Amino acid sequence: MTVLNNDGLPLFDRQGRLLTLNDVQDIVDQDDEIYQRDANGEPVDGQGLIAQPPIGIRIQALLVMVNQNNNNQGVQDNQQPIQVPRQPPAGFGRTPARANGQAVINYNTREGQNIYRENSRSLYCDSEGCFDLTNGKLNGFLGKLEHRAAQAGWTIMDIVIDNATGVTRNLIRYYGEINADQVWNKVHTYDQTFTRAEQDDAQLFACLIASISDAAQNTLALKETSYTTVTGEHSGLLYLKLIITESTLETKSTINDVDQAHGWDAKDHGGTREAEDSPFYRFIEQLENSYNDRTELSTDSLMTKADQKYKDLLEKEQIKGKNKKDDAIMALTTKVEQLTEKCEKLKDGGSNSNNGKAQSGKYRKPPSWVFNEPSNEEPKTKTVDGKVWNWCEGNGAHKPRWVTHKLSECRGTKNGSGESKASDKNPKEKKEKEPVKWTAAMNATIEDKDSDDE
Repeated sequence: MTVLNNDGLPLFDRQGRLLTLNDVQDIVDQDDEIYQRDANGEPVDGQGLIAQPPIGIRIQALLVMVNQNNNNQGVQDNQQPIQVPRQPPAGFGRTPARANGQAVINYNTREGQNIYRENSRSLYCDSEGCFDLTNGKLNGFLGKLEHRAAQAGWTIMDIVIDNATGVTRNLIRYYGEINADQVWNKVHTYDQTFTRAEQDDAQLFACLIASISDAAQNTLALKETSYTTVTGEHSGLLYLKLIITESTLETKSTINDVDQAHGWDAKDHGGTREAEDSPFYRFIEQLENSYNDRTELSTDSLMTKADQKYKDLLEKEQIKGKNKKDDAIMALTTKVEQLTEKCEKLKDGGSNSNNGKAQSGKYRKPPSWVFNEPSNEEPKTKTVDGKVWNWCEGNGAHKPRWVTHKLSECRGTKNGSGESKASDKNPKEKKEKEPVKWTAAMNATIEDKDSDDE
C-alpha cells in the first residue's frame, strides 16, 4: 500500500519512487532501506528529510491510485474511473485569445490587432437589428455576449458578492444578484493596472458599443458618469451593468421605450413643441431656474430628469407625442404645392402645334396657306408633307384655319357639334363643379406619385 502523509498525499523516496508501507508503525521500508516520518508525515532517512516532488505530481499520483482502486473494486457498480487531468501543451487554447492565458496582448503585433478586432466586433450580423434596450430582447443579447466572452477569454465577468467568503457570481448569468457598487469594486481592482483584465474590459466596451442601436447609445450617454472610471476611461463592465439596468427597469417614469423618447431632439420626441402653459414646459423651466441658481445639478442629471418627466407625462396623456394626422396633412400640403408649381410651369412655358410656338418658346410663323379657306367644292381634308390637315372654323378657340387636330378635339366645340362648352352649364354651377374636378385630378396625381415612390 502506498504511504500517505498527514495531508493524504503520497510519499516518494529519493529516487522518485512511491513509498509502500511494510509495517503498521511509522516505519517505511523499500529496497532494504529504512525510512522514518516526521511530525508532518513526510519521509526521513539517515540523510534527513526527503524532498518531495511538486504538489501537482503528488496529486496526480494520488488520482492514479484512486483510479486503480475504482477499477478493481467498483466496476461491478458500473462506476466510471476517474480521469487524470492532463497538462495542455504549450500554446494550447480553445480560441486564439485564450492560448496565452491571462498574458497581456501585444497590440503592436498583427496577431494582437486581429484578436482585438475579432473580440470587439458586433454581436449581430448585418442583417440583424442591434439591441435596443428592450426587455424582451435582453436574454438573446446576453446569450450572444456570453458566447463572445468564452471565445475572447474574458474573465472579468465574475463579480465578488460577499467579501467575507469571496463568493463570486457571473454578471451575465446572475445580474439580478449583483449591484452597481460590486461592479465598481471589480473594475477598481484592474483599472490602470496595465493587465490583461484591463484589456478585456476595453474589448468588452467596444463590443457593446458596436452591438446596440444609436437610440440606445443616446440613452446611455445621458448617464456617462455611470460607466466612466476614476481615471477617465470608459469601462465595458460598468457599461454592461448599465445596459442591463436600463433594459430591466419597470417603474412608470423610467420604463424604457426607445421608440418614444430618446436622444432629446425634435425628431425623436415626435417634433413636440409644448405650449408655455404645459406641464412639461413648466417642469423644464423649473430645472432651468435651478441650474441658473447654481443648484447642484449637472447637465447629465438635467437631461435624465427631463427624459423621465417626458415619459411620465406621456403615459399620463398630459402631453401629446407625434400626431400622425398632422404629418399626413403636412405631406399632402407639400405634394399640392409641388403639383401647383408644376402646373404653373406648364401654363407659362407649355406649347402645342396650334399656337405656332416651338418647345423652346420661340414663335414660328405658320405658312400662309393655312388661312386659305377652301371653296364649297374643295375637300375639307388634305395631306401636306405626309400630314393630314383639316379645315376648322375654330368656334371661338382660334381663327378659321387648316389644323392637324381632329375637329372633335377642338377646344371650342363639344363632341364636334360646334356648340360651345361655355353653354353647357350655367356659370354658377360650373364654378361649383370645377373645384371637385381639380381635387379629383390632384388626388389622382398624388396617388400616382406615391406609387412611384414605393
